[in-house]
Amino acid sequence: VINKDQRLKKECPNIFYEIVCKKLDRFQDVLTQVMIVLNNGHAQSRPISRREVLWNIETVTGHMTQNHHVFVFHKCEALRLPENERKFLKFICQIASLFWSHNLKVSVVFSTYKKFNISGNHTRCVDVDVLTDLLDIRHLLQHYAPSRASVDDLVYVCYSMLFLPEAVQKVSEKYLVQDNHLETLKGIDRQYPGSMEEILCWDGELMFHIFHHRVVEVQDWLTQQDLTLLVTLRRRTFNEGQLERCYRLLFPKNLTSDWLMLLNRLKDSYVIRELPGSDQLAVHPLVDYYIQNYRPGSRLYFEEKETYSSNNFLCHVTLKAEENQRIHGKGLLHGCHVRDWPLLRDLMQTAFQCRSYSHLLKAAVMGRNLIISCFPNDSKEFYEIMFNSTKIYGSPSQKAVMQICLAQAIASKK
Repeated sequence: VINKDQRLKKECPNIFYEIVCKKLDRFQDVLTQVMIVLNNGHAQSRPISRREVLWNIETVTGHMTQNHHVFVFHKCEALRLPENERKFLKFICQIASLFWSHNLKVSVVFSTYKKFNISGNHTRCVDVDVLTDLLDIRHLLQHYAPSRASVDDLVYVCYSMLFLPEAVQKVSEKYLVQDNHLETLKGIDRQYPGSMEEILCWDGELMFHIFHHRVVEVQDWLTQQDLTLLVTLRRRTFNEGQLERCYRLLFPKNLTSDWLMLLNRLKDSYVIRELPGSDQLAVHPLVDYYIQNYRPGSRLYFEEKETYSSNNFLCHVTLKAEENQRIHGKGLLHGCHVRDWPLLRDLMQTAFQCRSYSHLLKAAVMGRNLIISCFPNDSKEFYEIMFNSTKIYGSPSQKAVMQICLAQAIASKK
């Protein structure tokens, strides 16, 4: 695309008309923005028609027949409503038809993170926000790397974690362009991890520079239900079955049609995408950064961070126990007998759905063997949170019981 554009620029210089449509949810507002761009920032004081806008476009561009006119409509997702979408796509077609009838060179481009129903000749949908091909990522890394630098360690890591062009660029500039940067860091800090995936997860400063300026956009992408589901699952990659099981645990009263609607919406909005050649789904890197660093607002009965992380942890225990039951079928189930599992499952599900202190406490005590068996290392932190909460909200007997659970978790830690 870059090479083609450079060749075209030599033959006929490009003239860009950039219209920012972010948060414009009325077609009339789009027409107003186009007129502002055509008139060098001057706005009309009255509502204008589509015919007037098309006439102005023809007037402004008609005497520049040797140029390539490129109309770019940025961030058009708010127009993805049935009535607005139809008017907007018709308007774009009319712009293109206007230029074809006058034998002018024209391209009309619009960007969105929600799919529009476009079809027909001379139209193309391009995923520019994500890199889904290993060769594309390799070529981009090599473009920024010194001639002798190896990019092998970074290709798949970027493919699975940072498949945004700007993210790949910043990773290249930090770990490939600067001479011996990685070795220097290891010499300064012995705790610096070894694999490239660990390094990138460890490098909070880099992640901040890549994502922080755009992270607020995620709030417009997701509903509260979407955020609760993805935060609870808390994985970068997963299969559809894992996502569905988590959904049904969190929202047991919802219908199958509700689940399918949510899944299709997340895919259409690029919040999750299918990894080629596998059954895995990956969360958009910006959404993943949001999940790792932010907490959704929710109705909680005691300190928000502690309650949130505890309920989230119980959901992970439930998912792991069910996975174990599907694999083994009978006998011991990670520290409890299969016949005891339905009761424990109900306790845990009630705890992370109701988010009340009493339900959470009961699940932590009754399910301690299962919890510690599933996550021997993480259970220590969970019971530390629970023990600290009993100091504030619990009775002396509840505090003593939770102290015993904490001691059991510490003793079982690997």
